[in-house]
Amino acid sequence: MQALSAIVLVCLGYLAGSIPFGYLLVKAIRGLDVRDYGSHNIGMTNVARVAGWQVAGTCLLLDMAKGVLPVWVAARAGSGAWVVVGAAGAACAGHAYSLFFLLKERRFSRGKAVATGLGVMLGFTLIGALPPWIPLAALVVWEGMRRACRYASPASLAAAATVAALVWVPPIEAPYRYFAGLLFLFIVWKHKENIGRLLDGTEVKIGEKVPLAGIDADEVACAFIIHPFSPEGLWQSRRFRWLAGWMPPRTIRVLNRFIRPMKNDVITGITTRDGRRARVYLIGVPLMPDQIKSEEALAVKRAVQGARLARQLGASVVGLGAFMSVVGEKGAAVQRQSPIPVTNGGSLTAGSVRLGLAALADRIGDQLRQATVAVVGANGVVGFKICRDLAPVMQRLLMIGTNAERLAGGARLLRKSNPLLEIETAVGCDRLAGADIVFAATSDPNPVIFSRHLKKGALVFDLGRPADVDVSVLTERPDVRVIPGGTIRLPGEDVRQRLDLGFGPGNVPACLAETIIIALERAYDRVTLGDGTSAENVEYFVGKAEELGFAVVAEPYGSPVSIQSPGERARSGRAGR
Repeated sequence: MQALSAIVLVCLGYLAGSIPFGYLLVKAIRGLDVRDYGSHNIGMTNVARVAGWQVAGTCLLLDMAKGVLPVWVAARAGSGAWVVVGAAGAACAGHAYSLFFLLKERRFSRGKAVATGLGVMLGFTLIGALPPWIPLAALVVWEGMRRACRYASPASLAAAATVAALVWVPPIEAPYRYFAGLLFLFIVWKHKENIGRLLDGTEVKIGEKVPLAGIDADEVACAFIIHPFSPEGLWQSRRFRWLAGWMPPRTIRVLNRFIRPMKNDVITGITTRDGRRARVYLIGVPLMPDQIKSEEALAVKRAVQGARLARQLGASVVGLGAFMSVVGEKGAAVQRQSPIPVTNGGSLTAGSVRLGLAALADRIGDQLRQATVAVVGANGVVGFKICRDLAPVMQRLLMIGTNAERLAGGARLLRKSNPLLEIETAVGCDRLAGADIVFAATSDPNPVIFSRHLKKGALVFDLGRPADVDVSVLTERPDVRVIPGGTIRLPGEDVRQRLDLGFGPGNVPACLAETIIIALERAYDRVTLGDGTSAENVEYFVGKAEELGFAVVAEPYGSPVSIQSPGERARSGRAGR
């Protein structure tokens, strides 16, 4: 009979903890699901972010009551300390893993059990199991940490650690001491992602305004999914930096298959010409390029998880970066499972390449006709388009790729429309030594162009992502000018980010710039998916980029030039004369 009574009390504790007061309050007052915004949990801090501090205060009191009542009921029933502790633990578990959401949606809530845990400690005080100065000390520590760092997560962890330590000072029954320690470990586990964000410097401070999708208009948020190109790229994230130097690459490759997407950085300070603001959440998927290409199902799964995380952070659209942009039918399969629009960024990428080529043509003038021009990756879609666009304005073209048959077929097509063009094809980069101007646009995850391949004084326009030109060229060959292609300068004088994306300060890939423009303009019907990149969309993004103050980088790691259409360039040229 006592065993049955204990089971009933523990079950009642779990059911009490499962009542999602934060979710119910926000749903009733704002008509929103609090889990879709901010930190995507149902606790006080996130409720304050979505519905204000008055609603959050009510949520705090109710969540604490979920911890007090099971303890008080179990004690009043004459149960021993272990049963009381069992009911208390069940209440905390119910808050973190609510039966309400499991039955309703087959998923758990994201509660961290801090307020309910505090309620449990107050309950222990009410029944005389704990001296009142212990929960009071926890509250003092929480408030002190909050004022010192303005973060809720370290304040909560410090308060839980305080209780776990202080229960060993006065004479307290063992079950309550063990419970305090286990609750501390549980709260640490529930805050593991917060700890990662604290290390990365991306945790949101108490009172900090963050844009919420569908709610805020003064600042929009979007997200961009990134991935490392090598194990060294993982160490950019501070949460992983401590692993550098001693974890074998093979172990890294095994473990990163099991790591979910995470928020690694936030780009802030983006301000358009008309004063609108945007921020970008950089969501990291720790898969290497060859893993993305060989395990596409896993890559699509991680991209979908990244899109869901983006929505929970308040983003209205998510872009796919680097090799993630080609998975799942170039984003189409990701979009079918994503709660928000998805783009692979191909439209503005195509536009920026065209504009970059036009800007280069303006600068080098007749050099194109006199020079030998090489296109590395000419058997690819982007590479062949470069060949086709430049063919009418040059005399000698070297098409380099990995497929001799496709290169020959492309050369035949170009000769039909450009009969005076001298075309040579080659597999491998050894023939590059004869080229004055080089355009590189391969999908190889590793560099393909090294110092030995390049002629003295060569000009290289590198469109590869990751870069096709090895970094050693920049240090070993000062005579060679390397221009990053498809690179956009963000508008705003105070653009900030921590991660190095490899494009230089304030610069981003064109696919990321397209994502930002979609969010700013709410142009969700303009996303680029699959192989289709319409001329209309290219013109739309080129025009909007110019209007909003984005700029295409067309100098050797130097100053950007404004994005303009050919007609605008002609008009500005006449005006200048």
